[in-house]
Amino acid sequence: MSEINSSILVSIVMPVFNAEGYLLETINQITQQSLREIELIIINDNSTDNSKEIIKNNIIFDSRIKLISNDQNLGAGASRNIGLSLATGKYVIFLDDDDHIEKDMIFKLYHHAEKLDAEVVVCRSDFINFSTKNITETPWTIRDDLLPNTDVFSGNEINRDYFRAFTWWPWDKLFKREYVLSNHVLFQEIRTSNDLFFICAQLLLANRISVVNDVLIHHTVMRGSSLENSRQFSYECALLAIKKLLSFLIEKDLFDKYRKDFFNYCRNDIFFLEWNINSLNNKVFHNLYDDVKAFLLSFEVDDSCFNDHFLKEAFERISHFDSEDYLFDLKKRLQAELSNKNERLILLDNLSIVNEDFASRLNNYDLKFEFLSAKLSEMSTFLYQCKKSIVQEDIQTFEELTVSKKSDFFKKPEKECEGQISLESTDYERFDSLDRTLIFLEKEIMLTLKSLNAYASKNRLLK
Repeated sequence: MSEINSSILVSIVMPVFNAEGYLLETINQITQQSLREIELIIINDNSTDNSKEIIKNNIIFDSRIKLISNDQNLGAGASRNIGLSLATGKYVIFLDDDDHIEKDMIFKLYHHAEKLDAEVVVCRSDFINFSTKNITETPWTIRDDLLPNTDVFSGNEINRDYFRAFTWWPWDKLFKREYVLSNHVLFQEIRTSNDLFFICAQLLLANRISVVNDVLIHHTVMRGSSLENSRQFSYECALLAIKKLLSFLIEKDLFDKYRKDFFNYCRNDIFFLEWNINSLNNKVFHNLYDDVKAFLLSFEVDDSCFNDHFLKEAFERISHFDSEDYLFDLKKRLQAELSNKNERLILLDNLSIVNEDFASRLNNYDLKFEFLSAKLSEMSTFLYQCKKSIVQEDIQTFEELTVSKKSDFFKKPEKECEGQISLESTDYERFDSLDRTLIFLEKEIMLTLKSLNAYASKNRLLK
């Protein structure tokens, strides 16, 4: 175990494998972080492309970069463990070689951890499409509705659906290094899903967890060479990760507390396993299906174990069908879903037509309201000017007002407002109130003109 280097605040551990097409951008984003007291530990996992040369060229210009080369391809889990053993910073974070990070990511996570004496700090993240660069929001990676309403909390204080409170990947989490090492929990050395057990266990044991509500990292998806897109070569890893987590819960006497939560690890337990099954093909599908089925049937399950009917249905599908029947059922479900989506598209098209009509009618309403508002304002001014001219016995102004201006008040709007529209009651009240005021004011003006003429005649001001 390496000693803490007081000049290094955060160690960044990053496994690299055949990343020459995007590695330089990732390295630049890390070395240009606003927090300068960092070290970047890159584990070149026996790359066969130009990745190692790219790393060496960057070391020339930045001594904070350290290169470790594996003699054989060990996988991200083993490479992260190597990086962790060499880290010297007070805190450590594990990034992927294709991640995009904000310039102040490490600064914000570090200062948040220092301020609250946190063992683990989690930030918001989103997805960035490797090809299109489109961003997809991922609010489900931190479930606020499941977390305690405090700045700092322990894993033990997450009292409901623990395994859905966070997503169990490493790149959005900063760890206090001594805390991680004290738990003696490492990444699984398996090809995929090697982070699930490590992250989940570390947060289960943590006494001080905190969240930074800023999106600080953009995780790359839809990259063709990603391990996520080649699970047929390591189909058993998902099940190995779940089994490792189960063993940990039993070892730490936590299974009784989290039994229901574990079983309801919807999209990352039964649904996680079901997703892995559905992402496979050929013989490996049948192999994993049989293994998952045997694992699920090892539990004593009744209806009280399920939080919702979706999970119950997923469990029943896997436990009741053999692999061939499951495929047939999957085909039926996909056909039904496709049919439902087609119906939704038709409905959306119809709604679009309705919305366009509504928008047109609403525009007419706005035009009429604007016309009436202007008319009301003009009438108010006219009434004031009339009264003022009489008080000042200004016959000429009075005659000009009554002859040249009065007719302007009763013109129709330049653009007619047609059709009936569905409006909120407050809109009706707003419209009716203005309309009634307008009618009242029109009557008042006519009465005032009549009174003014009578007043002028009486005083022999008008002939």
